[in-house]
Amino acid sequence: MDAGFERVEWTVDKPQRSAIPKLVLLWPFIRLFGAMAYQREAVKYRTVDVNNAPLVQAMNHTDMLLGRTIVVAAVKPGGK
Repeated sequence: MDAGFERVEWTVDKPQRSAIPKLVLLWPFIRLFGAMAYQREAVKYRTVDVNNAPLVQAMNHTDMLLGRTIVVAAVKPGGK
């Protein structure tokens, strides 16, 4: 990745149950516009590559959309 991080992982601490009805209502729009944005970034701007594609796709994962707090952990080689 551009910043030099490896093994980037994410998790959520607790899902927000109150967000589930909103997600059900908005899910088709999230999928549609998320796919359109992903395609534009990958083809037009070329900002999505093999290294960061899983992280970009995870942005519309139900766990991430419903998560109360998103926790990200990454390792930078050399510790700098």
